[in-house]
Amino acid sequence: MSVLVQTKEQSLITSIVNYPVGSDIALLRKGRVWVKVEEAVTAMSPVFVRALPGVGGTQAGAFRMSADTATAAQINGCVFRTSAAAGALAVVEFNLPA
Repeated sequence: MSVLVQTKEQSLITSIVNYPVGSDIALLRKGRVWVKVEEAVTAMSPVFVRALPGVGGTQAGAFRMSADTATAAQINGCVFRTSAAAGALAVVEFNLPA
């Protein structure tokens, strides 16, 4: 998973970080990170990330604890470490293979 670094310029309009061709991207294989969740999650539940926008304006890349039909996929090796309400922050622990 790529993680935001504070040294990259971010668009003021879209909040998207632009990485120039050839620049380094920070990746996380093992460790914990705070993520914003689109639905309520509970500690120790599996982690799903939305691959495609869903119904009702949901965004690709959003974290959740359910598959929500076919628009979200489970990230094997990840688990929520904290519970959180929809729209709040939760801790995800990553333990991805090398």
